[in-house]
Amino acid sequence: MQRTFHARVKPTTWVLVAAIAAVALYFAWFKLVIPFVFALLLLVLIIERILHTKYTIDDKSLTISYGRFTKERVIDIDDIKKIERIDGLRLGGNALTHTLVITYSDNRSTDVNPDDEQTFIQHIKKKRENAKK
Repeated sequence: MQRTFHARVKPTTWVLVAAIAAVALYFAWFKLVIPFVFALLLLVLIIERILHTKYTIDDKSLTISYGRFTKERVIDIDDIKKIERIDGLRLGGNALTHTLVITYSDNRSTDVNPDDEQTFIQHIKKKRENAKK
């Protein structure tokens, strides 16, 4: 059975989108066509990545897709060594952002930001246990 998790969008990503939109508006206001087009293109790429990032877990692998313009990354469930939560930006002792770092074969790692982290981790653990049987 296949399970798909969508990405959680960090507040810093929304700040980036707002900043690029403001820059694009500035370029449009002063009729700077070429920078305006590049800012809009960057904005489209970022929004497309936000909307289409997904993590798919099937019986043997975790597939990470960052949208239509990037190559999918496939990680075998058996190769996953550990999953740990890393806190990012801190304010007043509290983490404002965090991510899950997956370490797999040959000490390679990747970060993921699923919406429901606990269910994501439990699902991977369950698939690893089923694969060992």
